[in-house]
Amino acid sequence: MAMTTENSRTPLQIVSAIEGSNVVAAHVPVRRVLGSTGTSVLIHLIALLVLSLIMIAQQDTAPPLAIEGDFSELLGDGEAALDLSEPDLLEIETTPLNLPTITELIVPDSGSAAEAKVDLTAFVSSEAGSASSGLPTAIAAMASGIQGRVEKAGGRSGEVQFSLAWHSLNDVDLHVIVPSGEHISFSHRTSKCKGNLDVDMNAESAANNPNNTADAAGEKTYSEEPVENVRWLDRTAPSGRYMILINQYRWRDGRQRDPFQLMVKLGEETQIVDGEVSALKSISVHRFQYIKSSLSKARREKIAEELTALQEREETQATELYEAAFVMPKDGDRDRKMMNVIIRFPHTDASILAMQELTPVDKK
Repeated sequence: MAMTTENSRTPLQIVSAIEGSNVVAAHVPVRRVLGSTGTSVLIHLIALLVLSLIMIAQQDTAPPLAIEGDFSELLGDGEAALDLSEPDLLEIETTPLNLPTITELIVPDSGSAAEAKVDLTAFVSSEAGSASSGLPTAIAAMASGIQGRVEKAGGRSGEVQFSLAWHSLNDVDLHVIVPSGEHISFSHRTSKCKGNLDVDMNAESAANNPNNTADAAGEKTYSEEPVENVRWLDRTAPSGRYMILINQYRWRDGRQRDPFQLMVKLGEETQIVDGEVSALKSISVHRFQYIKSSLSKARREKIAEELTALQEREETQATELYEAAFVMPKDGDRDRKMMNVIIRFPHTDASILAMQELTPVDKK
């Protein structure tokens, strides 16, 4: 602040320079400043300048808004981001399951299924598996046998792969709900995220049963070593939640029970899951998370926690919607509400129950 004497007849100048802004100057006659009114004006001017300085300083130093959740990390290489702003407009292929009437939620298989992590690249035969990887010979042979069935039927392995093997002429179906919610099955073999059902055995007709062999008369026969295979080739699989549904669609020759082995390949990790479907329990549900190994460990752990929390929230919300729709009269409005459960919450138990309320798809 600079002040001149009264004899110079030059008005008092109060000058404030703010970095990055214009100079602000206030000119006040000396005689007014010497009075009480002038003092009041001077105090108010100083107060306004101080407040202006504080507001500008806050604007310059405010940290940028942090945005959590980079969903592009969950997509496969070259895959376009999915716009979820209007979930009701998503085109999702849904295959209703032929299930008995159920009035309470299905409890996902947990604890009862035996799981063993197997590195398929560690062995060529059962003996090599036992010797080189230290794995039990039976486990290694089982994984090798399933992969052998897939290759014999013309299927391929991939970054993410689900291969179902059973031991009867029955028609057992493999369904995969992919991270986007799309439903891969016999009626919708290829998803937009590049998943593909490339082996489907023991179906009823030739059109739906291309992997079966024909006898001398040209009639389709059913295999006693059937397999179904869904895979994503390398660098194409999206990270996220995968829900596997194993459904005994049709049983033949009095065989109502089907023990199965599900080989699950998630990047570098492979598991064998044992289970069973039957006329009394025609569906087996298994859930998996796949997060790309290229992410940091901390980021992988955070995404895993977020996916688990999301699953819990969706189960609660989907159950409420399903129960409200279930008591409605069976009409078009009820079907729309059931479809809403499937579209909005495809990875939940309620979505499975909603599928059974829609018209089943005939594989013949």
